Amino acid sequence: MVSVAPVCAHCNQAVIECYARADDPRAHHLHCADAVGAFASCVKAAAAQRLRARTQRDAREHARRERHVAHAREHALRDLAPPQPQPQPQPQEVPA
Repeated sequence: MVSVAPVCAHCNQAVIECYARADDPRAHHLHCADAVGAFASCVKAAAAQRLRARTQRDAREHARRERHVAHAREHALRDLAPPQPQPQPQPQEVPA
């Protein structure tokens, strides 16, 4: 399920506050650079985590599809194969 929650909301708010105070001559530009760097790192980590989860989910789905295809192939080959001859019972000889 896709999450609709904002990514790194705590860092996002810090970046917004920095840019809102950008016109203030007393604003520390290094603080804003740190906030932007923290936000970029957070987004990178979140993207990596989502990619790992998606890769694992795709691998499970691929394995499931492979099992289904193998099962369907087995049934199709069984249906296409000529019928197996039924073994006829052999008459038993009675000793005289």
